[in-house]
Amino acid sequence: KYFVQFQGKENHVNALFQDSRGILWIGYKNGNIGQFMNDNFIKALPGFSKDPIMDFAEDTDGAIWVGTYGQGAAVFGKNDTIKFTRETGLADDYVYALTEDGIGNVYVGTDQGISICSTSTAGAAAVPFNTEHDLPDNIVTTISRDSDGQIWVGTESAGICRIDPTTRLITFRTTEWPYGRVTSVLALEGSLWIGTSEGGVIELQTKDGSTQSLSDGGEVPPRITDMLKDDVGNI
Repeated sequence: KYFVQFQGKENHVNALFQDSRGILWIGYKNGNIGQFMNDNFIKALPGFSKDPIMDFAEDTDGAIWVGTYGQGAAVFGKNDTIKFTRETGLADDYVYALTEDGIGNVYVGTDQGISICSTSTAGAAAVPFNTEHDLPDNIVTTISRDSDGQIWVGTESAGICRIDPTTRLITFRTTEWPYGRVTSVLALEGSLWIGTSEGGVIELQTKDGSTQSLSDGGEVPPRITDMLKDDVGNI
């Protein structure tokens, strides 16, 4: 009942994100954005993009980043909006995932690798990180930061890897990955739960890199879209 239909168009929701102020950001397949707080609709940004809204992130300054599938990324700051596109240095305009790295940058996952983006008084910057920088696959489907500040990157066909955001070096990668596209990564204490397009949920032990399928019993479907851990530990 909380989702507003924009101008009679479809109500297909692609992305949800709650920021530090408690505002729920809703990204629609048709490019619209809605905002809710305390179960009340507070703002609409109809026609923000002609393409689907794929993900949101919040940086250390409280600005909200929006990733689109076709028009790059945008940053809603306190006083202005900054756009990152291929023309301004973004790796690609097709964005799948966004994650803030804890030290002032936002990792933007695209069809052509990662752009490590930042905004400052000196201007906006996008630093490429792709297969030329040891990334195992340029199609980056999901990005997540764990409690230790490490960045976990899921890919189309090469599984996952871990990036140290301070050195920007890859410190772990999967060597064999028969489970298809990585659709989501959930960082837990000592392990990762990895949602996939063909192998259900895979648990990876971060200490030794060993993996096991959590879908062999048939209770977990083979195709996972997303995962979330709630306040009492349920996933």
